[in-house]
Amino acid sequence: MFFSSSYSTMHFPSRPVVLGQYMGIGLLIAISALCSLIPLVVPPYVIGLLAIGPIAIGSKRLVQTIK
Repeated sequence: MFFSSSYSTMHFPSRPVVLGQYMGIGLLIAISALCSLIPLVVPPYVIGLLAIGPIAIGSKRLVQTIK
């Protein structure tokens, strides 16, 4: 996005942008690898209960929107 023509008035040096993208992707891969080890420590039924949080938040916002 930084290299597109719509940002022609702003000049971003190429090296930090590319380096930042590689570092960001590397960090996402590292976090994903660590999170894939969670099932080795936490029982599966506890992982299933994690879905209650987003459902509760969505339900609360739905009720607030309807009121």
